[in-house]
Amino acid sequence: STTITTTAPPTYRQMEELIQTSDIILVSGGNTQYALDTWRHLGLDSLLKRAALEEDKVICGGSAGAICWFDGGHSDSLDPETFRE
Repeated sequence: STTITTTAPPTYRQMEELIQTSDIILVSGGNTQYALDTWRHLGLDSLLKRAALEEDKVICGGSAGAICWFDGGHSDSLDPETFRE
């Protein structure tokens, strides 16, 4: 099991290596919109999509970590109290 914990964003290569060596990708809860925006900014969205559709990785999560895998879901992610740009 490997986790990246840092104050600086991981590099694209770090994310790619972590995903390639993982069988299961688990995403925790939080603000769905903020997570998706961050993933797009880092390029993680395309890595996760490839992992799920082409590499047969198991993807899962709870709350926002479950909603993020779908086109839509019930969320309060645009609540100004929980969303930061």
